[in-house]
Amino acid sequence: MTSRRTALKLGAAVAGSFMINRGALAADSIRVIVPWGQGGQVGQLFQLIQGPFTKAMGMPVVIDFVAGDGGKLGTRETIRSKPDSRTLLINCPDILARWEFEGDKLLADLRPVAKLTRGMSLAIAVREDSALKDWQGMSNASKSSALTMPEGGSERLLLDMVKKRTGISFTMQPSNSWASAAALLLSGKADLAHFGTDWALTYNEKASAKDKLRFLATFGAERAPELPNVPTFAEIVGDPKAAFAFSFAVWSAATADKAFTDKATAALLSIAGNEAMHAEARKLRIPLQIDGPQVVLETLARDRRVLKDVYG
Repeated sequence: MTSRRTALKLGAAVAGSFMINRGALAADSIRVIVPWGQGGQVGQLFQLIQGPFTKAMGMPVVIDFVAGDGGKLGTRETIRSKPDSRTLLINCPDILARWEFEGDKLLADLRPVAKLTRGMSLAIAVREDSALKDWQGMSNASKSSALTMPEGGSERLLLDMVKKRTGISFTMQPSNSWASAAALLLSGKADLAHFGTDWALTYNEKASAKDKLRFLATFGAERAPELPNVPTFAEIVGDPKAAFAFSFAVWSAATADKAFTDKATAALLSIAGNEAMHAEARKLRIPLQIDGPQVVLETLARDRRVLKDVYG
């Protein structure tokens, strides 16, 4: 699958993105690979930590979007990076755990560096003018025709959970970001889509009335405060175990220089209390919380339990 590569340099906006000069990268920069396309929360999250992280590390940090193969392309590129290449990866523990469960053990070739967020809810949404008015209406519609859903990363586990619990399945369409999923939805090429709940709420604040999203369900343990009338999936199926959240973490190749990865962990932990950074995160509804590698491993253990519940 063809990859989509874009890099953001220190302080540059997405609109000013440019290709990384990889010949110069190892000498003076840290490369952070994101294995999906632009348009999700990862770019926003990176820009929150970029300045403080750069200062703490004492060298520039660039982001490189390497989308393809459902996130595996950028993950494999991280694993293949040279030990002294100063390459890091942002990926979700639940995605890596699912790949492991499916037999693609990329996780074994990665080392956790730090966790960047608390757990975040996912949501299923439709266009504001959709004939699918609520979860029951969507369920009824799925019995007579296959509903189309853009595919991406964490939603694979979410949708398999939906299928196991309710029997509802979807026809998947290629998509590499929440922004592209929204475009498919608004163009009528998809019936419904999954998004990070907070991302979708922020999107709705900026969207025109005709382009807003309408939520059918969220997948956290509790209803989103901004969506008091939208049920959680756990409520719909009557089981609190059906709650699910995802999070972002930083990884390196298992073969990466340990002195570098230890320094990266220490640098990220040193900026964990940066109030200006947290204030910006609150504006973007990103539950920023930086923790060490042990918390990443604890999150992995939790996600493996969810996988076992879904897939047996």
